[in-house]
Amino acid sequence: MRLGASLLWASGPWGSSIGFDHSMAQNRVAAGQRATSAYTLWNLAATYRMKAGATSLLWYARVDNLTNELAYSAASVLTTTAFPKAPLPGRSLKVGLQASF
Repeated sequence: MRLGASLLWASGPWGSSIGFDHSMAQNRVAAGQRATSAYTLWNLAATYRMKAGATSLLWYARVDNLTNELAYSAASVLTTTAFPKAPLPGRSLKVGLQASF
């Protein structure tokens, strides 16, 4: 079972969000599969919108797994095959620009 929530804020061209995804422990698994512990992943994002002529630009920065939580997915094929202890990605930063025209 998974539970998540996000809080969004926007004012003029600026926007931000903070949210989490919590996965409960998976202890009831089929034979040959591994149980996984519960984990919570926190995420942050900031955005800025602007116009450049007829083009709309969205600048963004996003941090996933803010606390660098070590987590394993019970639903991943990698958890039960070649890499029996393959973790989910650690902390990551994405920065970019989206143009709509």
